[in-house]
Amino acid sequence: MNQVRHSLSRSTSSTASFSQSPIQTQTQTQSTNVNTVKYETLDNFVKFLPKDIEKFTENDVKNILLRMFQCTGNNECKAKIDLLNRYVLPLNQRYPEVVTDELIKQLLTCYLSVVLPNKIIVSDGNEDISRFWSLYINYNVNNFIPTLTNHLKELYKTIKTPNFAQYQHMIKYYKAVSPSLNNEMYKFKDYYLSMINDYYLNTLPSLISSDNGSDSTKMMLEIWYSYLCLCGNTNQNQMEFSIFLTKHLKCEQLIDFICLFNKHYIENKTLNMDAFVMLCESLFNSENKSYLLSLDKQKTNTLLEIFKSNAKLNIFLNNFDN
Repeated sequence: MNQVRHSLSRSTSSTASFSQSPIQTQTQTQSTNVNTVKYETLDNFVKFLPKDIEKFTENDVKNILLRMFQCTGNNECKAKIDLLNRYVLPLNQRYPEVVTDELIKQLLTCYLSVVLPNKIIVSDGNEDISRFWSLYINYNVNNFIPTLTNHLKELYKTIKTPNFAQYQHMIKYYKAVSPSLNNEMYKFKDYYLSMINDYYLNTLPSLISSDNGSDSTKMMLEIWYSYLCLCGNTNQNQMEFSIFLTKHLKCEQLIDFICLFNKHYIENKTLNMDAFVMLCESLFNSENKSYLLSLDKQKTNTLLEIFKSNAKLNIFLNNFDN
C-alpha cells in the first residue's frame, strides 16, 4: 500500500478558509492518492495538528503556522501568543525537525511590537504583556534582553512625578523576567527614589501653599506609599518626610492627609509607625484645637477609625469626646 502524506491545501481566496473539523478529501494526481487536510478555525488547528504532525513536512507546518497566526490588534495577538505557547511550543520540543526553533522565532517576531508596552497605563491590563517575555528570552528573539532593557528604561524615564501605581507596574515588569534584569530594576528604584525626593523638596512646598489642596494631598500620599516599597533606609525616608509635612501642612491639610491615608498600609510591616504617630501628634497642638472642635462628623469618624486601627494610634482617641 502506498504511504500517504498529509499536506495543507491552499485556498484560492485571499483569506484562508478552514472548516469546523478537519475535512479530508481525496484527489487523483498522476495515479497517486494525495490527502489534503483543511483547517477552518485556529481552535481546530491546535486541536488536530498534534495528532497529524508526523504526516506533515517542515514546509507544510511553516505555511500553515504563518498563515494561521497572522493577526491584527493587540488583543488578538495576545490570544494567539497564548495558543502558540500552549500548543505549538510543545510540538517544537517533541518534533524540532518539523516545528523548528527558527519558525518559532519568526512567529514571535511578528508580535514583538505588541509585547513591548508603549506607555504605562495601569488600568488597561498592560501587565499581561509581561507574561510573554520569557518566550522571547528563551528563543532569543531579536536579541530580546537588550531590547527589553532599553525599552523599559525609556518607559520609566516618562515617570516625572510621584506615582505609586506606575512604580508598582514597572516593578511587575522587571520581576516578570527575574533575575535577568534585576540590576536594571535596582537602577529604576534609584531613579524613582531620587525623583520623589527632588519633587517633595523642590515642588511640593509650592503645591501645598497654592490653592490645589487635593493635588498636593494626592502627591503626598503617592510619596509616602512609595517609601513603603523602595530600597534603602525606608524608615529614615519616612521620618524625614513626616517632619517635612508637620512643618508645611496646615491643620485642614493634615487632617485630609491622615483621613485619606490607606488603612491597609497602616498595618504594612514597612510603615514607620513612629513617623506616622509623630505626624498625627502634630495635629493636636493648641493652635489646632478650635479647628478640631468644629470638625464635621464625617472627618471626625474617619479619624477615629484610623486611630482605632493600631495600638500605637489609640493614644489619640482621648482627644475626642465619647
